[in-house]
Amino acid sequence: MRPRPWTAKPLSYTWGSSKEETHRITVDNGIAYPVAENLHLALHQLQHPSRQRVLWVDRICINQREVRERNYQVAQMRAIYEGARLVIVWLGVEDRTSAVITASVERLGMRIVEAGLKRVSIPMMASKFEWAKELLPVMQSSLGEMEVDSPWTAGMVAFLNRPWWSWIWVWQEPAMARRAEFICGPLILD
Repeated sequence: MRPRPWTAKPLSYTWGSSKEETHRITVDNGIAYPVAENLHLALHQLQHPSRQRVLWVDRICINQREVRERNYQVAQMRAIYEGARLVIVWLGVEDRTSAVITASVERLGMRIVEAGLKRVSIPMMASKFEWAKELLPVMQSSLGEMEVDSPWTAGMVAFLNRPWWSWIWVWQEPAMARRAEFICGPLILD
């Protein structure tokens, strides 16, 4: 049984190329927190112009200096992601590959629907293997139709080369959620 959903949206992200905390952000309580470049870019991009967005960000919500609190909070992360109605996955800023990535992922999504797979969202960890077994032939047939140097293939490669995919431990974050949005600059993949 899943816990009741809560309103904060956990942010799944990576530190990025630099762990150096060169930026500061100020949250509602007036406290300024040092953050690395990638988190700063994510928070800036995710600001809504007209309404408040409540995010749960481990770097801010977990006191990294208090070992006991940090260990307690890390133990709660499964409940946080499972209880979320939506997990936001930050893939990074928009670049020259973003439009191709969006078109490629949308095309793959259409292929998944055409193949009759009922589950298009990221699966729960327990069912990931079964879902992947069903998805693999769809991906193979889509890739088989494409030239190796096609824009579609280039888009998928660019998508999977984003730093978020290289950190295996973050994959579980959207997998535990009811729903996940993958954000690449202004582009949203749902």
